[in-house]
Amino acid sequence: MNTVKTIVFITLTFICTQYAITASQVSTHCMKIDKHDVYYNTAGEKGDDNAILFLHGLFADKEQWWYLMEYFSNKGYYTVAPDLPGYGKSNDFPLSVYAIEKQVVLIKEFIDEIGLKNINLAGNSLGCAVAIAFTNKYKGDIKTVALLGGPAGLGTWTPEIMKIYETGSNPFIPLTVKEFNEEMKLLFYQPPSIPKERINKIIAGYKRNLNKNISIFNIFNLSLYNFLYNLNINFNKPTLIVWGKEDKVMNVIDAKNAQKKIQGSQLVILENAGHLIMVENAKKVVEIYRKFLAENID
Repeated sequence: MNTVKTIVFITLTFICTQYAITASQVSTHCMKIDKHDVYYNTAGEKGDDNAILFLHGLFADKEQWWYLMEYFSNKGYYTVAPDLPGYGKSNDFPLSVYAIEKQVVLIKEFIDEIGLKNINLAGNSLGCAVAIAFTNKYKGDIKTVALLGGPAGLGTWTPEIMKIYETGSNPFIPLTVKEFNEEMKLLFYQPPSIPKERINKIIAGYKRNLNKNISIFNIFNLSLYNFLYNLNINFNKPTLIVWGKEDKVMNVIDAKNAQKKIQGSQLVILENAGHLIMVENAKKVVEIYRKFLAENID
């Protein structure tokens, strides 16, 4: 869910150093949707039937997918990760875009504009809810679905999240160093070390945009409630669910029920893994996802 480029960069730097992966192949582009800018990363050569589209979570951005984009582009896939409308650098949209159903419509415009078909669609957290809703609505565009970490819409908030709410704080809008550190414990199994001056700068950004961030979160929560209440998954696509066993955002206790909601889906509970598994557990995630793709499309 809520993370920032600095945190992602620190974690990815470690991952890329450890596994000799660089982001040199990733390039950034911009297009107009509804007269607003949408920024997106791509890696690999575009083919007729080789696209993977990655969708990030709440308050997050496209940079979270660097490692997976590099890895799968090296395996012959054309990988694409947008800053979802309203997030990251795609931030000049009105508040109405934060509803899940609006995200689905705008993502459809995005893929049509860049010419993606037969997509392998992958998401994390909020991106999972968007991926499910998108596949329900536009089945013909999708080959496979991968829910890579804490799928919003298929699970409930954890006791850790509810405990923070009960204090009157929002765990995803930290306004103090203590709240920021608590958020990192929610997102990561082993939180990265971040310099205090950088944390203070991040917190200052949250404070500057406090009213907007609260509105975004409220819209997301209301939209997610409607999504859950009206959820009738009617697609039959190969689907992978990977859930961190130590996820402190979306409760892993719901994982088996989530699997039952998607006909024929495959569930993997990942040990020593939290919410942002595609960042913290990138090497293991690519192994699981590559095997899934090999079994279903290759």
